[in-house]
Amino acid sequence: MTDEQVRIAYNLPHQNLEVARAALTSFHHPSGEGFLETHGIGPVAGAVAAMMSISIVYSYLAVEAFINYQLYAIWNRRDDGSPVAGRFIATLGSVPQFESLKGDKHTRELGDRIKTLCQILAISPPHDGAPKLWEDFKRLLEVSRHFVIHPYPDPAYFQENMQRISTETKAGKFVDTARDLIGYLHDATHRPRPDWLAKNTLIRFRGVDVLPEPKPGGTGGAMGKADTNKDHKANDPKLQHAGMKPPVPPQGDNGDKKRRPRLDWVQVWMCIFTGIVAITTIYQAQVTAKAMVSSSRAWIVFNDIGVGFDPKNPGPIQMNTVNVGHSPAITDRMGIVLKIVPGKLTELPPLELQPNVTVYPPNITLAMVADPGVVSAEDANCVTSGQSTAYALGMIEYRDQFGTGRRTGFCLYYFPERNTWLPCPFANAFIEE
Repeated sequence: MTDEQVRIAYNLPHQNLEVARAALTSFHHPSGEGFLETHGIGPVAGAVAAMMSISIVYSYLAVEAFINYQLYAIWNRRDDGSPVAGRFIATLGSVPQFESLKGDKHTRELGDRIKTLCQILAISPPHDGAPKLWEDFKRLLEVSRHFVIHPYPDPAYFQENMQRISTETKAGKFVDTARDLIGYLHDATHRPRPDWLAKNTLIRFRGVDVLPEPKPGGTGGAMGKADTNKDHKANDPKLQHAGMKPPVPPQGDNGDKKRRPRLDWVQVWMCIFTGIVAITTIYQAQVTAKAMVSSSRAWIVFNDIGVGFDPKNPGPIQMNTVNVGHSPAITDRMGIVLKIVPGKLTELPPLELQPNVTVYPPNITLAMVADPGVVSAEDANCVTSGQSTAYALGMIEYRDQFGTGRRTGFCLYYFPERNTWLPCPFANAFIEE
């Protein structure tokens, strides 16, 4: 290799899985909080469907790329006399071209390909070793991928598949299924799992812009509402029926300000999905869209306090929260503090929050820790005797995948008689928005 040449190695399973995981990102729009009032729920539902489709397809591609590469590597050394090579030839023959395996009944479909690879490697296939994982692959990932790649615009069929994808399946399940299936094959062959199976190490998406613009004098095109603007009668009828205004091309050199067309790949996906959704009734589409939003959002709740408390020898206070939603939360600010006050509080005191941007995946516990430092002997005695009260206060401000700002706050007080923490007797002691 000369000095001018650069060798680049691509890892398609790695890249595809990271795209699938990164697609589960936040959504935002320049119009901010007034977006839904202006445009309705349709554009957001279309954007969610588009990104979910990307996640489904690339989860499937990650598995397919991994399986294909394993078979190719064995085919490439099929004449080395090893037991693995012998089983390959016995099952698939010593074919001169790897591409010819596309027509073989053992490798034509991905499910059969996985079973054949396991047979050649002499390992237990996932339908025997991990039947629940195999069921998820066949029922969720493979069926959903077929629906996305080969859309069939029958209203009942469409609603059935969209309901399974958006409301019955948590957002990260497709990625998890691909991850676990690839991980199963690593474990079965006694190879360590690579880091990228558990987390992204290559790419991250910083959110998705939902781009439809309000129509002049219109209501912004709620999902399923027909466009009756006569000036747009020559536009794409699918976009008109879905109530979306097509991109405006740049104007000529006549002194007017040019506008850049805003048709990118995300909006193309939105057009496809809103065009299909328009076939269904307005009521069905709106119900599906609202369910999609409610089922996919992140939701952080207070879980428990991780440690006890000794006023005379206080250690760090740990408050545990958990994201019980079906998509990652993006934290903006958070704070936790221990306060010792004479008597008892009658209302929540202000809490200073510090910037803390963190991606908070579903079903993961986030521990918030506050070090109380040194508590004076006098304060410790007052807390123990009940003359003073120790309070643990915490707050997290975060955004869900739709860009909506949310808060979770909590207030607990120390009850020395039981050596435990109890909820503060305030109406807003616990905030979960």
